[in-house]
Amino acid sequence: MQILRKVFFYCFLIIYLTVCPFLVLYAFGYIFNPKNLKIIQTGLLSLATIPPHATIYIGKSRYKDKTPAVISGLIPGKYSIKLLHKEYQPWSKEVSIAAGKTLLFENSILIPWHWKTREISARSFKEMIPLPETSYVLLAMSHKLKDYYVYDRKEERLWPLMAEDGSWGNAKVLERFTIRGAPGLLFCLEGEGKKRYAWIELKERMPKLKDMSSLFLEEPLYVDAPPNDMRFLFSFEKGYLTRMDAIAEAVFPKYLEGLRGFGISSKHLYILTNDNTLQRLNYDKTNGEEIAIDEALSKNPLFATRNFLKIKAFEKNIFVFRSQRGEFFISYLSYVFADKGILGVEFDKGSKKLLFWKKDKIGVLDFSGVGQESGLLEKKPQMRWIYANAEDISACFWALRGSYLIFQDKAGVYLLEAQGDGEVLCTLITQAKKDASIWYAEDAGMLYYLEPRAGRLMSLETIPKSHLSLLLLPQRVTQDTESKE
Repeated sequence: MQILRKVFFYCFLIIYLTVCPFLVLYAFGYIFNPKNLKIIQTGLLSLATIPPHATIYIGKSRYKDKTPAVISGLIPGKYSIKLLHKEYQPWSKEVSIAAGKTLLFENSILIPWHWKTREISARSFKEMIPLPETSYVLLAMSHKLKDYYVYDRKEERLWPLMAEDGSWGNAKVLERFTIRGAPGLLFCLEGEGKKRYAWIELKERMPKLKDMSSLFLEEPLYVDAPPNDMRFLFSFEKGYLTRMDAIAEAVFPKYLEGLRGFGISSKHLYILTNDNTLQRLNYDKTNGEEIAIDEALSKNPLFATRNFLKIKAFEKNIFVFRSQRGEFFISYLSYVFADKGILGVEFDKGSKKLLFWKKDKIGVLDFSGVGQESGLLEKKPQMRWIYANAEDISACFWALRGSYLIFQDKAGVYLLEAQGDGEVLCTLITQAKKDASIWYAEDAGMLYYLEPRAGRLMSLETIPKSHLSLLLLPQRVTQDTESKE
């Protein structure tokens, strides 16, 4: 009996000493690979879909759980992943699993066989003008002001911009200046044989028009104002900045001189002087502070062209300079990126990714993981051209927390997956009127566009409201596209 006990004891001891180390290693992501008789570190794959409960296939094997799911114990290498869901097209992708890493596919959008669309207006529009960071969009039937309409997506209401019998109605629209976060815009008009400037506020059903012609002493190259405060406007003309007080109807010409660029944030005014000094100051010119920019930027041939530059400050130490000719520069501490032909920029604060696009391709600069708060550059921002098969991109938007993009190329509107590495999934979702613009409201998961033949205003639901409410998408996207048209 005593011998039998010793046998059991030593058997359990051998099992414990043999199995326990493997259990500990497995808990830390290591497994024994019988092919090469080595212990290797595994990787993880996290999958979540919209809608959830998609069946997961890894190669030809069906995984036990449905999405959302975290699949552990994957040997480093390439895998073929397929997701299946009733009433949705199959989602498939080749992925690479790295040792000790987790590959995330958060909220992958499953493409329905038929998108849910709705006709908002049967009128024939020629152009759509979104007002950035508002719920408003302008719709134009012609170049006359009386043929402009306003659509409020939150109220789901459409109304004429001007009364038909108004004195401004027959004026021809020459230019439009949109201002981020402002529920209105500035028009440059031609009427009665002269140029006139009018600020039109869209808050009420019958918009308010304010004649600002007397405040513009010269034709502005660029106009901007503090978000949510339209009392003070700043315009750039011939190397100097003019400040205007819309309430007091006062103008301060040559408010700041010797400039080649400026921009406005929610709290500060940014200026770039002719000697390439970047400064941050209050709107009243107090508390001026010089911001160091890398010498490589000031010596860049494109930067030295002396063209006017719009300045955008995204996060701390991230500055974007962009000319109306498409010359484009990013400055982050000692990191500098320069290119030309850039048509628009959009920054997602949540994912810390900067989106920019040319006529034929789309790029993303990833600032996640760099030492922004401490001011130390732990690693350089990661630059990636994620799509290079376009022909004529006219608009591009972040979607779903920086995981997707929606863009228009000629008449096609596409949904592009921007998460993960390797190949990207690009899906045509609808056809829209060419050169008329599109508008994507991320917080509603809704795409607005003009139908290509008749120009009717349409909406397309990219994410069902029942799923969108669970995502809790914050307002954290700042877009910068050319505001002078």
